[in-house]
Amino acid sequence: LENNQKWLKWKGQVLFDEKTEDGSTKGRNFAYKPIFVKDKIEIGRICNVIINKVTNHCLYGKISS
Repeated sequence: LENNQKWLKWKGQVLFDEKTEDGSTKGRNFAYKPIFVKDKIEIGRICNVIINKVTNHCLYGKISS
């Protein structure tokens, strides 16, 4: 968790590549970190994201402008 804490409030581009069973969309950033958003995003799209929650294994965020 400590390693992922540094990603909190990070803003940057994410390439979305997978829909999850719970309705989220998963993507990865430049460091190949898995990032989940609840927003409806088309697979293959690159969007700006801000990270607002972290766990041991992944990051959660929302689309930013």
